[in-house]
Amino acid sequence: MSVGAHKKSRSPLAASLPVAIYMGQHAAAHQLYDWIVTLPIAIPGPFAKISAKQTFAPDLAKALLAREEPLIDIAVAKSCDDHDTLLVLWGRGDKAIRYAIAANPYRIGFLGFDSDSINDLFARPDEELMRLVFTNPSMTSSALATLFDRKGSFSVLDDTVWLKAVLAASTAPALTLDESFEIWLDRLRFAQDGWADYQESLGFTAAWRLVETLEPTIQAAEVLEQLLLNINRFSPPLENHGYGMDEARQQSHRAETYNSAQRLFVLNALQKWRRENAPSDLPPLRKYEPDFHAGVRTCVARASTKARVLVDELLSSDDRWTRLGAYGGARAWTKDLVDQTYARDGVDFLREAVTNPAFHERGAVRDKLKSLIAELSTNAKGDTPDAFGTKQDLSSTFRMIGERLWKRDHRTYALPNDDTLFDQDSDARHDYELTLTERIEKLERNIHVELRHTALFYQERIEASGATREEAENQVAPLWTIRDAATRLASGLKQIAVVVETQQQASQLAKASPGLRGTSLWAWIGVFALGFIVARFVVK
Repeated sequence: MSVGAHKKSRSPLAASLPVAIYMGQHAAAHQLYDWIVTLPIAIPGPFAKISAKQTFAPDLAKALLAREEPLIDIAVAKSCDDHDTLLVLWGRGDKAIRYAIAANPYRIGFLGFDSDSINDLFARPDEELMRLVFTNPSMTSSALATLFDRKGSFSVLDDTVWLKAVLAASTAPALTLDESFEIWLDRLRFAQDGWADYQESLGFTAAWRLVETLEPTIQAAEVLEQLLLNINRFSPPLENHGYGMDEARQQSHRAETYNSAQRLFVLNALQKWRRENAPSDLPPLRKYEPDFHAGVRTCVARASTKARVLVDELLSSDDRWTRLGAYGGARAWTKDLVDQTYARDGVDFLREAVTNPAFHERGAVRDKLKSLIAELSTNAKGDTPDAFGTKQDLSSTFRMIGERLWKRDHRTYALPNDDTLFDQDSDARHDYELTLTERIEKLERNIHVELRHTALFYQERIEASGATREEAENQVAPLWTIRDAATRLASGLKQIAVVVETQQQASQLAKASPGLRGTSLWAWIGVFALGFIVARFVVK
């Protein structure tokens, strides 16, 4: 049966529950699979998906499970939102069915799991299966908080298995929301449903609580670094740092107390996650490995810059890894501050800066970062040639992140697609070192970039207003016409520049050879003649 047939009112999908149960008992397995898995959202009835949520009637689910058909079981496991039904399917032990339940987008949180099924999940940990469970789009922030706080069924897991589960949950969509700390605060402050926002914050707070509760072992540091690297909200638990319910009621001192508690949390975290604080019973060989705790300090510093309570302290820290984290998160930059930080940490600073949105905003700081990358030819200490493609890697990262930010906000960020960071021919030479032809080529490229960015920006805005792509392209067509005219003008100017440069070379030769001095006048006549021809026939 085709998808189009589902829209007819006589479709069995829109039938009453008794008819649907009859179909579930007697229809062919492949037909039921199609009906269950590939339903259009608009179809009502016991098979329907409404508002991206399956609405299986329990009696219908029982009829389907009674068939004990593997194809039907897979379909139900992928699409059903009935808790008891999913528990029965999990209990059948089939690996494919368990994977389908784990990836089922219609269940919410741990729907379909109980203590026995969770214990079964971790009895012989399957990392891919755990990843599907915890990164399912339906997984809620409060459900993840239960995992991070080791409550309920997770309290009986040993440390190794539990850390594997935390690692599997580190990329959960509920924790990787792309929003700034300020936006979240505004939404929390003005939200009508404060309870919903509180529930949403539970997972973030529980994740940051691990900074305090985990022992600073190497294994814990590796997992915690990945978790903090992925989540996009700085929401530390502050009850132990002087900000609790009593302080929250004291409105006159609320902001001051809150900022003080955040600062104390960060400083304690940076102190705790140092190599010297790791358990002393480490295997002898591991003491020669890199500082695995450094990544945690970097992540803590980067995230805490969103709170803006101790950015200056982080930027000037004696700990290199703390400084690197601040470079990747701090927002307020000046050209002088960029020079200072580059002088201190060199390429390490650039690697963090290219990932910081603040360095991609239009303006002098962005241009400064570009120039530093363009002039890069040695490593941070200045004693080894850049033989490992550092400049190319930084340029590639700069463009990739810049494009992503431009799509989000055209006005704030520039599109760096063809915005070259350095010229292959002139490398890092200054403008006064360029030839006249090279200066014209640079001007042409800049005009192309700005016109292209402007055209794409307005075309996208016009399409967003409801116009077709063809209509939008027609409205921005004059900008492309200007670009073509600029190309023709630049072409003519380059031809003139070639003659001028030839004249300059001839003048230099004339100084060395008196017999050639008489050609100077004719060369200038040629320049003006060529300029007239270009203006008359090339520039249109």
